[in-house]
Amino acid sequence: MNSDKFQDVPQTYKFYSELFDEYGPTAQGLGWGTKGLQHLRFETLTSPWILKGLSILDVGCGVCDLFEFLLPKEIKSYTGIDFVDSYCAYARSRFPHSIFDLVKADIYSLPEFPICDIALVSGTFNVMDSRSEDENYQRIQSVMSKMHKSTNVGFSINFLNDATTYRVKSLFYANSETILAIARGISRRVAISHFEFPFEYTIHVWCRDAYNSDTSLYTQT
Repeated sequence: MNSDKFQDVPQTYKFYSELFDEYGPTAQGLGWGTKGLQHLRFETLTSPWILKGLSILDVGCGVCDLFEFLLPKEIKSYTGIDFVDSYCAYARSRFPHSIFDLVKADIYSLPEFPICDIALVSGTFNVMDSRSEDENYQRIQSVMSKMHKSTNVGFSINFLNDATTYRVKSLFYANSETILAIARGISRRVAISHFEFPFEYTIHVWCRDAYNSDTSLYTQT
């Protein structure tokens, strides 16, 4: 699919395509800089979930480094979604696995996501093309709602923290209180983690939030 199909996200496409052209399939080519924190970021992203035997959806998958991280955890299947041509071509050549699938699409335009057990989002909302901050949050809320509908267990997302005083003009720094409010509008059972990274945070949302009124505990682990 040609990049001109994605009229709503031209700057995002340009940003990541140019990074990949310059740096290739590296952390810099994915917009993460050079500090080598990807493995820890994935550990934080997946920390609440028992992954063995589950199907995983990677929303904004890039070159699918997350799939490589998940393979030793004996997942059932993996589906990535991304719309950058160079990312998708590289990932498909890299992972000819039977449990690997990749959907080339704009996540904001997809009416629904593939059904899965757990959805994960790493860095997808760091660059956004919306005309205003409010529209950025509307897009995030739309994606979170679609993940809630498509997942059987839950989902996790990391964001850049707006508490930092250092800003890069091209990046979006999401207010954690706003994101938490969006998450709590989807499920009562959420967790937000600020302690691993000073300039990032991760939110985890459980899709089932029923509780036992006798014990005042959630009924799903």
